[in-house]
Amino acid sequence: MSAASENWISRTIFTIIAIAAFLGNGLVLGCYLKKRKRSNLTHFDIFVINLALSDVLAGVFLILNRFLYLPEMPNTQPLAYLFCTMLWGGYILFGLCYVSVYTCLALTIERWLAVVKPHMYRRIKPKHIRMTLISVWLWAFLINSTVFISVDENLQDSKCQWVEPNFGKNIFPILEISFSCIIPFSIIICLYSHIVWKIRRMNNFLTQSKNDYKKRVTVIGLAASAALVLGWTPVKVSFMLRYTSVGGKHLQGPLHLVFIMLALSNSFVNPILYGIYSSKFRHEYKEMMKGFLCQKCTVQRNEERREEISSKNLIELV
Repeated sequence: MSAASENWISRTIFTIIAIAAFLGNGLVLGCYLKKRKRSNLTHFDIFVINLALSDVLAGVFLILNRFLYLPEMPNTQPLAYLFCTMLWGGYILFGLCYVSVYTCLALTIERWLAVVKPHMYRRIKPKHIRMTLISVWLWAFLINSTVFISVDENLQDSKCQWVEPNFGKNIFPILEISFSCIIPFSIIICLYSHIVWKIRRMNNFLTQSKNDYKKRVTVIGLAASAALVLGWTPVKVSFMLRYTSVGGKHLQGPLHLVFIMLALSNSFVNPILYGIYSSKFRHEYKEMMKGFLCQKCTVQRNEERREEISSKNLIELV
């Protein structure tokens, strides 16, 4: 394995982000697997599970990326090209990040329907959620496919490099930033603004206990979406500047690297937000941690007992 960067500070930060994303979202998935019944899962829960799954995988592929530790580049075609696009160019990593973006968009629409259009919301079936999730994954990797015309391999120097697209130079940047950033973020902001406006007009919404769950999950969805918008907007603007007169030289600079760190930090922020805004998640986190620690203590005690028994047997044999 070779380090993708000589800057130990950036490698350390990206390593922390990857570990936090894997452990934090793994904890969320563990809560759903261990503590909640499948029959009781709501549409909101299914979207949260999908969000946690994509962020866990993002943590894994962040390690296998140019920001951290890359395998040696293959010296033959087409393996070298696939290596440069899938790993070095971040097709898989940022595709997973776009899955998070559009999962948050789907979650926003789900919350909007629950609060603003409850009669329509009741008609949503599990098959609709499944089709939505399939569409999210396919669409997320489709809009990230511009990497295939922006990255190329250099077999002579055994390295990957950014290249100017041979076609669509004027239209692809607009399409990419529109579908990966402007359109989903604009819809998220508009729908949550409408939700807040609607809630303020509903006098009993904040006082009736039956609305506690709806209020809680709406706040969680709002917090996760706000973090997403704030984290991803700077890096998308910076990345799209390579198609303008500014060029792509700044992509190797420290400021762009900071923007990438900010964007990828979204992969571990959501589990923290769940713990802050949901008492149920906080309780399940504690139970999962206690169970893990108790299991570890039990294993340790069993090992000590086996060692004690082995020592006694040795003494008897002597």
